[in-house]
Amino acid sequence: MTAGVTALVTAVYYAVFRALEEWAAKRDWKPLRLVAGVLLGWARPPEYPARASGARQSAAPVAAVPPPDAEGRPA
Repeated sequence: MTAGVTALVTAVYYAVFRALEEWAAKRDWKPLRLVAGVLLGWARPPEYPARASGARQSAAPVAAVPPPDAEGRPA
């Protein structure tokens, strides 16, 4: 039972301060956002920059292999 209560309290704590932080951000209220962020431990996951469209290396082309004949031998 104690584990369930701990999980519930943690979830409520996180939800309240995350909502408060978002509300303060929408109103550009930096002191409240800072306090909410500190109480959350700045627990927001990191944001990574978007990859450039050409950043991914394409695989080398694969040579076409003809299908086997009716008896299963390579053509």
